[in-house]
Amino acid sequence: MLNISHRHPAAGFTLIEMLIAVVLLGILAIAAGPSFHTFMVNTRIRNVAESLQNGLRLAQIEATKRNAQVDFVMTTASQFTSNPTNGAPTASASGTAWVVREPASTFIAGKVTAEGSDSVSVTASVPAGCAAFDGNINFDGLGRTLLPCNLTLAVDDSTSSDSSKRPLSVLVSPGGKIRMCNPLFAAGDPQACS
Repeated sequence: MLNISHRHPAAGFTLIEMLIAVVLLGILAIAAGPSFHTFMVNTRIRNVAESLQNGLRLAQIEATKRNAQVDFVMTTASQFTSNPTNGAPTASASGTAWVVREPASTFIAGKVTAEGSDSVSVTASVPAGCAAFDGNINFDGLGRTLLPCNLTLAVDDSTSSDSSKRPLSVLVSPGGKIRMCNPLFAAGDPQACS
């Protein structure tokens, strides 16, 4: 009998193949870095805007469900409790945290810290001739706000100089309409603020 040994090629990758793969991954990571940063900034802005919008809608729903006034309070407080005598937050027009409560300070729900990041800021504005916004939005039993005019809550990341970032706004009308929009879009676009 003949004893013929068959050589099987070694399984796996060579060192050269591994180095080529690592170099290609490094090049892809460097190319994707700026896009990933922009994505993270835009995600932080959207998280804060959606948190405010959802809190406003919760206050509106609770007001209609209870057929009573419910307050949405924007605050900068880092902590508050469900006990109204121990930590009812102070209203702030630039707050990213929020509380939904009855006027007697009965806690319904709240967001203790801002979604996203501390670098995201909220700026409230009202048309000329309207009273200054103090951070408190009241909804009546029909879900309408008691605001005398439209309110715009502009959400932006003040620490990012990225030209690709997308600031957002949450619009609140006296009739109770709550809508998120992009102030950079031109009028006529469904996502525009005007």
